[in-house]
Amino acid sequence: MSNIDCFFIGPNSVNVKQYRNHLLETQEPDAAEFRFFNREFLKYKNDHWLISSLFNEIVKLNDSKMPPLSMSDIFNPAIAYLCTYLDRRDLTFDYVNSFQEEKDRLAAKLQDYDIQLVAITTSMYMSFEPVVEIVDFVKRYNDSVPIVAGGPFIATLIRNQGQAELNYILNEMNADFYVNSAQGESTLVNLIQSLKTKRSVADVNNIYYRQNGKYVATLVKPEDNELSKNMINWKLFGDGVKSQVILRTSVSCPFSCAFCTFPVFGGKFQTASIEGVEYELNQLAELNRVNIIAFLDDTFNFPKERFKKILRMMIKNNYQFKWMSFFRCQFADEETIALMKESGCLFAYLGLESGNDTVLKNMNKATTVELYRKGLDLLHKYDIPTFGSFIIGFPGETKKSIADTVAMINDVDFYESMLWANLADAPVNKQREKFKLEGSEYEWKHETMDSRTANRIIENEILPKVKSARVPIFDYDVLIILSLLDRGMSFEQVKKFITAFNKGVMETIQNPSIENVDDTIIGEIKESFN
Repeated sequence: MSNIDCFFIGPNSVNVKQYRNHLLETQEPDAAEFRFFNREFLKYKNDHWLISSLFNEIVKLNDSKMPPLSMSDIFNPAIAYLCTYLDRRDLTFDYVNSFQEEKDRLAAKLQDYDIQLVAITTSMYMSFEPVVEIVDFVKRYNDSVPIVAGGPFIATLIRNQGQAELNYILNEMNADFYVNSAQGESTLVNLIQSLKTKRSVADVNNIYYRQNGKYVATLVKPEDNELSKNMINWKLFGDGVKSQVILRTSVSCPFSCAFCTFPVFGGKFQTASIEGVEYELNQLAELNRVNIIAFLDDTFNFPKERFKKILRMMIKNNYQFKWMSFFRCQFADEETIALMKESGCLFAYLGLESGNDTVLKNMNKATTVELYRKGLDLLHKYDIPTFGSFIIGFPGETKKSIADTVAMINDVDFYESMLWANLADAPVNKQREKFKLEGSEYEWKHETMDSRTANRIIENEILPKVKSARVPIFDYDVLIILSLLDRGMSFEQVKKFITAFNKGVMETIQNPSIENVDDTIIGEIKESFN
């Protein structure tokens, strides 16, 4: 029997029926999270369809030559990074990139190989139920292999939950170990080596482990892994790398937006060297099958001069793939935008958040609507499509400020309008008294608004009235655009498809008892393929 030191399991896609039933059992119909989720699907054939599953159904009905959407097409960046990290330390690995789509392969590996440790990444999770399903599956096919879960979701749980609630959730997930670290790669290596040599895991820092029916925490020792010394070796993954790749060139974020917890758990901001970025891009180019790269950096265009050097390097190498990234609009200048266009920028993801200066100030965005407008004008001038991310309901929000935001939404091609979630670690909670802020997560109120009012405004004033195409958040999020473009659809077709889907969402919200949205909506969805 062959040995594998660590087997990684990629994201577990949402089961829309199970999650909706969970919300129905635990929340009232007007609860903010329930209504947030209701904006993610439409009713068709007496079932609930997320945008990706509906796309695949229409592909089948139309007998289209386009391949169905599959999360396995987008190589998971956490797996790529961690596998490379282990390989450089002479540890062996294997992986499935998508849990739901590669269950048969996973089951075979669990039965046929001697696996030291199974690792579950949680970068994409909003709740613990997907981890429960994976752990149950692993134990069904191999009840002796240890399981570890780590990543942002686990680290956030440990930070924010009281001891009793934390123990309940850890027991529900039922993994053997949990990594308590913003990074965690060194912790993972130490855990593997302890298991291989049968040393006590109590000596491994930054973990929770099961002892006598409860979880015990070890010493917390922050990691400081230098990104430039751990660039991904894409050659390790062979045919696993397909047409779309997510790549990062920095860690954490240099800014301190009041709503964001990313810098809190991300640690010190650091960037990879230009040479390190080029090393990864050259490997991907040599594979000769990568069409699109999504840069994961929270702010790819900061520092400005580093960003320009990366763009010039990409132009020099004449890469054939297109790319997109997160982009701070206030740092736009004409030279930068021209370089973006020349280097193959497919579209820019703009964390605009609000179209109102008071709200932007409260968010500590360190910008103004005027700077946003200048950046948008330059992106439009160079014909670079835009995706705007907007947060509705942050302290200081009013109907007037939302009207300002709607005006800005209408100036981007695609958008997402997220109900503000008051996360426990967010800096805004240091100003609770100032804003008369109460509550957390999706149930909150402050001096100028509450979450249920914000939800109703999203449904009644934003979704039905804006001209831009709203991209659902719960499913693929912004990656749906990349995946549809990669399948040969034009930007105009993608817009038509997403817009028609949103019509179906609105009809489902307004008439929750219907079994099917109107046939004309399904007709518009089908026509977008032509």
